[in-house]
Amino acid sequence: MKKKAPILALMTLITILLSQIKSTRAICCHPAPSICAPCGESDRSCCIGICDGYPYLLTRPQGRNAARDLVGNQSFVHKYGMGKNYATTSLAVEYQRSFWPDQISRFLFGDDFVNCYNLYIQGSSVEDRHPKAWLADYFGLPMDFDSRITFCPKIQSVIVDIDLYVGLDDLTKGVYAKFDLPIVWTKWELNPCEKICNKGIEPFPAGYMSQEEIPREQLSSNFLQYMRCSKPFGDMKQQLHYGRIYQGALKKTRLAEIRGTLGYNFVLDCDYHGGFFVQLSIPTGNKRCSKYLFEPIVGNGKHIELGGGVCTSWIFHRSQ
Repeated sequence: MKKKAPILALMTLITILLSQIKSTRAICCHPAPSICAPCGESDRSCCIGICDGYPYLLTRPQGRNAARDLVGNQSFVHKYGMGKNYATTSLAVEYQRSFWPDQISRFLFGDDFVNCYNLYIQGSSVEDRHPKAWLADYFGLPMDFDSRITFCPKIQSVIVDIDLYVGLDDLTKGVYAKFDLPIVWTKWELNPCEKICNKGIEPFPAGYMSQEEIPREQLSSNFLQYMRCSKPFGDMKQQLHYGRIYQGALKKTRLAEIRGTLGYNFVLDCDYHGGFFVQLSIPTGNKRCSKYLFEPIVGNGKHIELGGGVCTSWIFHRSQ
């Protein structure tokens, strides 16, 4: 293991460096979250994918990671010549985070973005109103209100994965069972930023949103305030219950799933093995309720999984 340590350290460093390199799509990335978009327009080209513009983001389940399951365990599972039952347990800790906020933003808002990262909020009486702008009137903002919204989404997760592998050679040579219990802490941040170009002074005239005129002082100050607090206005009876934008970090901690595997190695030797397995995953994470636009999810969205596969390995060289 001492000889392998420098190699593992080098591979880890290379992985970290590669993850920091921006892809070709990342040229459209917006400014840092502390910098709001300017009020003027610029000619920018960006890449809108065919799947972008979908407000529901379900990431890969945090409990799934074959590399994490195998590292350090490969010498203690699928053992040859045991002739009896044996078991091994392991605990692995992993940190994950997202790196391309512009791609997450475009996935959420798609073609509604202007200049790749601006979401325009403009009232109905704004001169030369942009065709992609969201109508400020619908959010309790003055008819001459004008602002730009940018987002810098970020997802971070810490996974503590507890595994148990049991070789059942007393039952039948090559039969095994495996159980995984991934405990996850995750934090999701949308990091919205609003640049107000014109806070607006126009009231809602009588008959527009109410039978009576609604003065400016009874309307929201800005778009993010409305999406956070959702104060009813006019004939609106209830506040916004879903799709709200939270300006801080949303966190969740829980067991992601209980995953059990039953397998059989029909080929088993000291240098190789081959077999098949069936696997059942019982979801213990959370299901999105859509109260907020960017809600943290632990697990796979509360779906039961049942499947199977093949598992093989081959040690083609030994140094000693």
